[in-house]
Amino acid sequence: MKEIFWIFLLSMLPISELRGAIPLGYFLYHLPLFKVFLISISGNIFITLILLLILNKISQFLEKEKNPLKNFWKALLGHYYQKHQKTIEILGELALVIFVAFPLPFTGAWSAALIAFIFGIPFKKAFPLISLGIILAGLIVSFLCLQSQKLI
Repeated sequence: MKEIFWIFLLSMLPISELRGAIPLGYFLYHLPLFKVFLISISGNIFITLILLLILNKISQFLEKEKNPLKNFWKALLGHYYQKHQKTIEILGELALVIFVAFPLPFTGAWSAALIAFIFGIPFKKAFPLISLGIILAGLIVSFLCLQSQKLI
């Protein structure tokens, strides 16, 4: 039971997300891949839901005059805006799916939720698009786990 907790938790963390949770559950805990896949995408989708619902409140808090993190927050938003402006202009909201689906560092649900916030993509559009990207990323990572096990 504790294995399920750790997989779920790891899938919610910003750097690892399901890219770390699926290999953990499959290789370290030796759980069935389908079970690990379901737990991992559930945790990743859960944190996406929370982020999309609270990012506006977090931003309001961090942009207060006397907040020591104000400059960091503004720089982070500016960085993501500059980095992803062209992609959003070209692909629109579909960019969220593609951005999350390819399991590379810093291209997960956390970043996609931040991008949706920055570009004003409404929750009703952002949540299903990011969730689809999470499922696709989970399938890719699961496939890579199966393939790497054949090499061992």
